[in-house]
Amino acid sequence: KQVISILPIGILKCFGVFKKNDAIDIVDPNNNKVGIGLARYDSDKLTEVIGQKNKPLFIHYDYLHIF
Repeated sequence: KQVISILPIGILKCFGVFKKNDAIDIVDPNNNKVGIGLARYDSDKLTEVIGQKNKPLFIHYDYLHIF
């Protein structure tokens, strides 16, 4: 089994408003829901770091479910 986390560098867009520890949907570029996970920080912080390297991971693999 491959273990993955969601990092800001791999995120293209952020939709909606959420808080740290909220369960959020993960969608592909075609807007198909591909998973769900717990946010490690809020939507404002994520918007600041989208696409950037060396930023804290957004969803830890322990709290991520990919369909």
